[in-house]
Amino acid sequence: MRPWAPAPGLGDVVAAVLWVVAVIPSAFGFWLVAGDLANVPAADTRTLVFSAMFTLGLATLAQVAAGYRGLLYEGPSAAYLAAIVVITAGGHGLAGVTGGLIVAGAAIVALSLLRFDRLLRPLMTPLTGMVFVLVVCVAVIPATAERAVAASSAHPLGTAPAWAAAAAVVVTGLVLQGIPVLRQYALFGALLAGTAVSFAISGIPDTSLAGGLATPDLMPWGSPDFGAGVIAPFLIAALLVAFNEIAAIEVAADSYGTVPAPDAGRRGLAIHGVAQVAGAAVGNVLGTVARLDSVPIVRLLANRRRAALALAALIVMGLAFVEPFLGLVAALPLTVSAALLGFMMVSLVAITLGRVWVLGGRARLVAAVALAPSIAWTPLQDSLSATAQLIGNPMLWGVGLGILLERGLARRDRIRATRQGAP
Repeated sequence: MRPWAPAPGLGDVVAAVLWVVAVIPSAFGFWLVAGDLANVPAADTRTLVFSAMFTLGLATLAQVAAGYRGLLYEGPSAAYLAAIVVITAGGHGLAGVTGGLIVAGAAIVALSLLRFDRLLRPLMTPLTGMVFVLVVCVAVIPATAERAVAASSAHPLGTAPAWAAAAAVVVTGLVLQGIPVLRQYALFGALLAGTAVSFAISGIPDTSLAGGLATPDLMPWGSPDFGAGVIAPFLIAALLVAFNEIAAIEVAADSYGTVPAPDAGRRGLAIHGVAQVAGAAVGNVLGTVARLDSVPIVRLLANRRRAALALAALIVMGLAFVEPFLGLVAALPLTVSAALLGFMMVSLVAITLGRVWVLGGRARLVAAVALAPSIAWTPLQDSLSATAQLIGNPMLWGVGLGILLERGLARRDRIRATRQGAP
């Protein structure tokens, strides 16, 4: 007897809900970190969460419907987070973050008009795409792991409650992945298990679920600051994000066995830029980018229909206006959210390493060289200035090394073949 499977329409609804369950907790940790760095007052946490959820939903829906039209959600960007670190170190506040995101959004729209995607697309070979996945994941996994176990100066190895919750997330996720009929619920089950363990050990946090519908304000952080100290860091971040956006489109298409439309990159960049400006107008602090952890989510849900992701984006946007839900999201343990994100990232790394390995020695060499900046980044980043951290982003330099080495080896082979064929 075959296991029950929902009808196509119901299947999209189920997948959409599971998309929301996977995306919101993993993004929440980034939002809190960004809010802390940007000095968002504790009393304005709901404004922070509302604007972040609204922007995530809006950007994702626009991309799925009219942008790159792929199975990628638009979630928190590490490049924009680094830009926040730079400008706050220079004395700029929330008005600077708003101005910076507006400038970055406008810059990326300009890049789409200049066909920046045409410059990058020839460089994005299948191997480069795999290298990009590895470099991005390896660069963010250490910090994610620290948040998952609540590591700090007082507890460098983390805390027992956080370790217990993280273990519950990983074990539950692995067990459910091994049961075909429950595989699509692996992330949801992992979230529930981790949250239950965290609440059982540390208690349920005191949070208010009162309220009706949120009423957003335009420019809640005040008039945007467009000073030179704001514009420069966010322009650098915009270039990094544009590269990330194009690379993610190619990587996702390769992972799903599809071919992106010729103008997918141009449309993706244009939509991304407009979404950043719109998000900044309602108070979003952390800009978005096409997230590669979409790939393991799609694999687990076994649903490759854009309708499911579009519906998930609508749900996220709708829930952003529900005050009790904002309070519920704010009550989620940060350690569990980080553990869930780490679980997805490690799964993606394992799959990608397997694909690189079967390509042979050259592919392994390219991947190893490209990973060097990300591996060196973890012990070095704390000793670097905020500006150096932004410019020295290992995601850019690692992928750049991989591209140069891959092209160099290919050129060497062509020269050898020419010489061997010469009379």
